[in-house]
Amino acid sequence: VVFLIIAVLAFLLRVSDIYSRMVFFIAWITSLAAAPLMRALTRKMFAFREWWGYPTLVFGTGETARRLVSTLQKQPELGFRVKAILDDRPADAASLYGVPVYQGLEKVPRITSECNISHLVIAKPEAPRQELVRLIEGPCSRCSHLFVVPDLHGISSLSIEAHDLCRVLTLEVRRSLLMPGPRVAKRLIDLGLAICIGVALLPFLILIAILLRLESPAPALYRQSRVGRSGRAFWIWKFRTMVPNADCVLKEHLSKNPELRFEWEQERKLRCDPRITTIGRFLRRTSLDELPQIWNVIKGEMSLVGPRPIVHEEMLKYGKDFTLYEQVLPGMTGLWQISGRNNMSYPERVALDSYYVRNWSPWFDIYVLGCTLKTVLDGYGAY
Repeated sequence: VVFLIIAVLAFLLRVSDIYSRMVFFIAWITSLAAAPLMRALTRKMFAFREWWGYPTLVFGTGETARRLVSTLQKQPELGFRVKAILDDRPADAASLYGVPVYQGLEKVPRITSECNISHLVIAKPEAPRQELVRLIEGPCSRCSHLFVVPDLHGISSLSIEAHDLCRVLTLEVRRSLLMPGPRVAKRLIDLGLAICIGVALLPFLILIAILLRLESPAPALYRQSRVGRSGRAFWIWKFRTMVPNADCVLKEHLSKNPELRFEWEQERKLRCDPRITTIGRFLRRTSLDELPQIWNVIKGEMSLVGPRPIVHEEMLKYGKDFTLYEQVLPGMTGLWQISGRNNMSYPERVALDSYYVRNWSPWFDIYVLGCTLKTVLDGYGAY
């Protein structure tokens, strides 16, 4: 908006010829990534200050409320500083995650006054409509900002808007990745970044290939069939990180170790994989083995950000979530990559992939790409 105003003023004041259009365009492109990055850094810098965040009261002590309070306590940069928890039923404990728990709606005026509460979250999705209306119009009306957690687990939570449709509260759920415009925009971003990254890293990729060939005579690259958009199979490319006879080594290793066989059947990965070479272990820890997938991105078989590309045997493990998976292109990185990588359970990875598809936006991709760099440098969850 700021750049649009500047452009209009420059045109009206007839000073557009004085300033470089190229500089203006580059500044606009840079701000698209710099603005959300600076906001995130600001939140990180001030998140643990006592004055940071809105004093918040959470109503409810059930499982949903517990998860909510836990998340808000772990991520103070979100801006909600939980001062108290309240419920109309007897509480199991006097505090929850270090936050005092109170019983009785009659305590709302005193708590909101003493703690200067401005934000209240009703985290009782199981409550009937009549009870929610009573809370909203009654004791909870003292707070200027009121949030209600509905019983709508599993739908989009970012791409959603509230409307008044014939005087009835209506929620509009958008699936941006199913719209032609956002799909074209995502493809253009993927193509532009993939070409730039590929050209910049080409000498480095050649060096890795030479080192792999020096370590063993097998090809530096290998391909594997994966499931793509619409359930179509495609060949995914990676740097070879295993010994040439990897399948035989795995089969022999699993036959001698029942515990490892169980780990393989559950996660399709081994924490201590005997097939990985010395250079391959380094490539996996730094995720450099996945750089050849830039070619898959250029070809339109993958995206820079998306669900984790799965093999055909994993389709059944996705269950009903596979319908979401096949609607988009799999990605080189994704929420699974920045949220724990291989340290996560399989159901957790599936849940993150589904969340990404439901809530995609260009800013979401920028966020994931930025966090991926930090995750790769940390090496957390890589093996």
